[in-house]
Amino acid sequence: MVVIVIDVCSSSTILERIKQQDSFDLLGDFYQEISNWITKYIQIKIDIYKFIGDGFILISDVPIDEALIFCNKLTIYINNLLETTLLSILEDPVLPRRGITIGLDVGDLYITKISNKEEYLSRCINIASRLQGTLKDKYEVNRIALSSNAYYRIKSTYTKNCCALRKNNFRNISDEKEIIYYEYFTDLALPKVKLNQNISKSIFNNPTVTEFRYKLVDSSGTVVFISKGFMNLNEAYKDKIDEEIERQKSEQLF
Repeated sequence: MVVIVIDVCSSSTILERIKQQDSFDLLGDFYQEISNWITKYIQIKIDIYKFIGDGFILISDVPIDEALIFCNKLTIYINNLLETTLLSILEDPVLPRRGITIGLDVGDLYITKISNKEEYLSRCINIASRLQGTLKDKYEVNRIALSSNAYYRIKSTYTKNCCALRKNNFRNISDEKEIIYYEYFTDLALPKVKLNQNISKSIFNNPTVTEFRYKLVDSSGTVVFISKGFMNLNEAYKDKIDEEIERQKSEQLF
């Protein structure tokens, strides 16, 4: 089974501002719209296991590739819904982080009864929740943290190219040893750079990760980030980036 843990970023900030404007019902309507979209999604069957205050735990018995397609579409839907509903009525629509984060794992689920209600017991629910919690920095929105177990089940080369390897320690998981997982960039997180645009290229060390990241600024001035470990661009464009890196090295620009 696939377990998907979803969190709406800056939900506490949204809640406080909604309360100040006495528009609390709109927040409930927002989450209800998300629930309706999930239950009406016809491509695959997705079950809402729980609503957890600022997000959902979803369960499905589908291949990982299809689950990631669903998550990608859900990310776009929630971002659009947030923009057209809650943010449109807030007096201060600027949020610390705008978007959603997702944790995903696969594994067996075991049903038990607690207070006469069926509940799932599973390591993968814990893992998916911990993975979602790794996406906490300002720029880490509209991304999916997925376990290595899930990653190795991906069949699409394109999908794998949208993933970057990560390492972390998780409390009470694998004796708190460092484990490998992957960060999947949805369409909203991937860079929107045309191959023929003039690119100003620089590189810097992001202190929150253990690798260098590319900083790209397109001709419109939009800044986008791509991990060095995955470049979802064609080979010709990769060559241009490599050439620019060598040029900047030779001129000691970084």
